[in-house]
Amino acid sequence: MWVPSIILLLLTWILRPIYTPNSSYAVVVDAGSTGSRVHVFKFRHETNQSLPILEDKYFEFTRPGLSSFATEPKEGAETLRAMLDRASSWIPNKHQAETPIWVKCTAGLRMLAPEHQEGILTSVENLLTEYPFQKSPDTVAVLSGEEEGFFAWMTLNYLLGRLQHNRTVSVAELGGGSTQIVFEMERNKGGCSSMAVGDDERKFDLYQYSHLGYGLMEARKKIFELNNGRINPCIGKGMSKVINGKTEAGYELNSDVLNDHECIAYMEEILHTEPCTHSSCSLNNVYQPPIDTYSGDLYLISYFYDRTSNLGLQNEFTLRDVKKLQEKVCHGQWTDISGLSEMAFKELQGRPEWCLDLSFMYTLLHSGYGIALDRPLKTVKSHGGNEVSWALGVALQNAAGY
Repeated sequence: MWVPSIILLLLTWILRPIYTPNSSYAVVVDAGSTGSRVHVFKFRHETNQSLPILEDKYFEFTRPGLSSFATEPKEGAETLRAMLDRASSWIPNKHQAETPIWVKCTAGLRMLAPEHQEGILTSVENLLTEYPFQKSPDTVAVLSGEEEGFFAWMTLNYLLGRLQHNRTVSVAELGGGSTQIVFEMERNKGGCSSMAVGDDERKFDLYQYSHLGYGLMEARKKIFELNNGRINPCIGKGMSKVINGKTEAGYELNSDVLNDHECIAYMEEILHTEPCTHSSCSLNNVYQPPIDTYSGDLYLISYFYDRTSNLGLQNEFTLRDVKKLQEKVCHGQWTDISGLSEMAFKELQGRPEWCLDLSFMYTLLHSGYGIALDRPLKTVKSHGGNEVSWALGVALQNAAGY
């Protein structure tokens, strides 16, 4: 069996000064597994500045995602039309023809059969012919997991001002269909991607990997597809949840109370953290250098943010805090959760998957990525009014002129 041991994605990034002070626009459609998001960015380019300045932006979101239209690709493409119309109206007419557009599909499409991928991509390409934006051969494409992680890392470090003058931050992202991790390593170590940034060719050695099928929604399916005849310990008495997946006849939900320890054991089973045939592994025997060798800030984004912030965790916490929250949620001790809003309390009552979600997140971060229980963590959805999304990284790649 083939076992990935080294991440072999070479990204050479040289930011050259832009001497023409003007503005430019970029349109990026994030076609994710749960929905599609259109981002329009306006950049200002100033004399002798390597990086453009994000001046303004427009954002819109629609459900479901393109991957829901595997057998109806034209209908899927049509779900983008209204958003693209409004995005077009946001950009001055004189700039539309010079504005690049990208429609990048992530894990939802990566998991479809090739013929279904092709049908959706072709339908989206046909739709874009009706718009004046600047197109290229890679305008409509499936974004690789490695690219997704890298561009998210670029976005956050750009927004924090870390790309040129400070130490970069590492990023762990949890999407619906996949999870990515990117962090800077000690120079000249193996299993990383080399990058050159800025006039002084400041270099970053990065480890990055994308685990397809281990996003939050896919993890839920894996849990409910465990064909082991056991009662599921992650859903409690009196609660129900409809999941599209395969189970054996007689599959039962827990008849009494949730068992947080057994739920964690379920998570470790689907993560396959053993065996490890490398010096260090994450999940599924994938090589990953110990993340604790990188002492900089570690940020959690996407579903990591959504699931922790909604239940009262502040923007800085530790995995030990996540474990305590998981135990309280799984045992139904909701009144003991500090900072829990009335809306969050109602959400816990109406959505029985919260115990499952928190258990998966904790196990992925601790057993999968090897993050210590007391390591400080930060979580963020936006910074300076700008969403932390890989979409901005894609736009920056073009706007910075590299």
